[in-house]
Amino acid sequence: MAYIVVFGDSITYGAWDPQGGWVARLRRWLEERDPREHIVYNCGVSGDGTTELLERFEVEAKARFLEPTADGSPNMLIIAIGGNDAGWFRDKGRHFTPPEQFRQNIQRLTEGARRFTDRVVIVGLTPADDAKTNPLPWAPNMVQKNEWTGKYDQVVKELCTKNRVPFVEVFGNWIKGDYRGLLEDGVHPNAAGHEKIFEAVRDFLVNNKLL
Repeated sequence: MAYIVVFGDSITYGAWDPQGGWVARLRRWLEERDPREHIVYNCGVSGDGTTELLERFEVEAKARFLEPTADGSPNMLIIAIGGNDAGWFRDKGRHFTPPEQFRQNIQRLTEGARRFTDRVVIVGLTPADDAKTNPLPWAPNMVQKNEWTGKYDQVVKELCTKNRVPFVEVFGNWIKGDYRGLLEDGVHPNAAGHEKIFEAVRDFLVNNKLL
């Protein structure tokens, strides 16, 4: 039995998907293969950025990696966060998380994850529909733009390359097509969007022999 712990924000949590989001879909797929092979924990919290995740990361990881994998099956830790960090506060004139702080946070999360398992995977950011996110309907003081999201996604990708951490591409693939139909409210994926993220993560893990 191996544990897969997924950390992130509202997209990780599965907001706007009646089926529970891409993490729930990953869990169901693994259970259909063999219900005794993996335990999947969803540690997505709506509104979290990397700073908020760092505050809870170690405690929650310790609580879920409950026992060593005596059967030799390796644990895995997946991180999917950064969209909130790229948001812009109109009144403060700054990002939710300043770029350099974001870089430091991703580095700390990577190092922290490796204290629990060698199998660390980071999922890239999803693009937004700029026409619906300036400002955000539920947060009138906050703006999301793909210009910023793309730059934050690039930071994650660069650090994954530097640290030799597997990176699941989402932003770069979605932005090439008509991705707006995959979004519920301009930011959060709808059911079809979550299905697409699940497929990207599943295929990546299988193709790279991480499952």
